[in-house]
Amino acid sequence: MPKREYRMIETRMISDWFAKAYPDARKILRVWLGPISGETALARAGVTPRVLMPFGGGWADGLILAPDWTRLVEACVVADTAHVGQLEGYARLFQQTREFRDRWALPLIPVLLYAFPRKVALDLAQEKGMETVEFCPGYISKYAKELMGIA
Repeated sequence: MPKREYRMIETRMISDWFAKAYPDARKILRVWLGPISGETALARAGVTPRVLMPFGGGWADGLILAPDWTRLVEACVVADTAHVGQLEGYARLFQQTREFRDRWALPLIPVLLYAFPRKVALDLAQEKGMETVEFCPGYISKYAKELMGIA
């Protein structure tokens, strides 16, 4: 089987959704969350950012920072229960991230942004009080059909 070309499809997906849904809000893509800085965690652990979560933090897909709330977004092509778990972990890490100390008292709204649903993941996310948002622009449908065998 030929090697699949890597595409940053979720990054494009969240960027496009940010622009469409929250054009005037302050947004941050790919944000480090945790009690210690990403650079400090890297230096202490001697590891790459991919495996940092056990060392005190992790990379969330994005944040939307409104004056009276924060949305924490995990983007995925296919909604999965693992993404729900990631959002839970990131929500906990957000409350430990000194950079966002001034936002800790504001409502934090976890958002599962997906193109294709899995009922069990959406049910679990909703049980946990997370927002679920379906967003499937044409390029994701094409990606899913060509590379993932779904559509």
